[in-house]
Amino acid sequence: MLLDVSKYADQIERRRARRSLAAQLSPNANVPICFYFNGAFYCELLGVDVEEYYREPELQVEVQLKGWQWQMEHLRADSSTCDWIGFETGPIGEAVAFGTPIFTSQNSPPVSQSIENDLSEILKLQVIPPDRNRLWQSLQAKAERFAARASKLGTNIPVAKFRPPAIHLPLTATCLLADATQVMLAVGGRTPELDKVLWHMCHALIEWNAYFYGNGEMWLCDDYICFISEADFRACLTKHYQFLNTVYSDRRLCFHADGPLDQHFAHLLDFVSAKKVDIGGFSSLVEERRHLQGRVLFSGGLNNKDFDKHGLHQTTIKKALQAIEDSKAEGGFELSIGGQCYVGVNPDSLCQLVEIVRSEYNYAIE
Repeated sequence: MLLDVSKYADQIERRRARRSLAAQLSPNANVPICFYFNGAFYCELLGVDVEEYYREPELQVEVQLKGWQWQMEHLRADSSTCDWIGFETGPIGEAVAFGTPIFTSQNSPPVSQSIENDLSEILKLQVIPPDRNRLWQSLQAKAERFAARASKLGTNIPVAKFRPPAIHLPLTATCLLADATQVMLAVGGRTPELDKVLWHMCHALIEWNAYFYGNGEMWLCDDYICFISEADFRACLTKHYQFLNTVYSDRRLCFHADGPLDQHFAHLLDFVSAKKVDIGGFSSLVEERRHLQGRVLFSGGLNNKDFDKHGLHQTTIKKALQAIEDSKAEGGFELSIGGQCYVGVNPDSLCQLVEIVRSEYNYAIE
């Protein structure tokens, strides 16, 4: 067996207990520290070619298991709990759903590629059902190869059921499919054409999710709202958010956005009934805490750029410890890099910060 997680059972139980306490919005002197990774990060860590990783599902199994092993033996964060392994595609939800091109680059996961500059062309895109979706079918076949390899290697980590990557919320999906500059100009101009496109993407998201996502937790991602004002959000996106919030009122919604989101914290939970909000490191944790703490589990406070090749900076240590100190009395907070740790993040610095937090607050992350 490449990785036997049973020997880490006690550590995993303690880590999950800390995260559970945070999710209950309870005061917590032991604020969880969590880091999340995609395959590209593990590839850099292990010296594996990223393009080969996303091309070969059998390789993904070994890389992910070795990634978990590194987490359990070296990182030892509260997110190091060996929850699952699974076939990974990269953020290509729009490409899979609509049959649009996929862009690949060295050392990065595949992403959906912009295809049109004209917003009116986006209205012509239609979701391709699974029974006619060749890309989905080829990904499903790769996922089966992943599961077969995991079974052959032997592991007591669950293999997650494969589902294609989700479509982003309407503004971000539109920016990924069209020319983002044109979309932003349309936001500023409050154009009727943009409103039609956003409604089109709302219904596409619902149709795509209906094929693959049953009841339970659902992540909603809208990175591009970071680039618009509160006034633009209220004028252009309020009704779309309210509509989707009603459609998914029976789900446990989680919300993520990278980039600066300070202008939206005050009204975000009015339009999306999220139970968890994960925010990228360019936002102010002070503003995030002021508007979200006590209402929802929220995470963030750190940035990928805090962990560069030059080692762990004193400013990063100070920022992390201050974030914990300011948030522990009211709880409901996880210290993390919003989203995932990207290629280029220094893994040794991550490990060092976890060790410093553990020592400072006298609790055993390991």
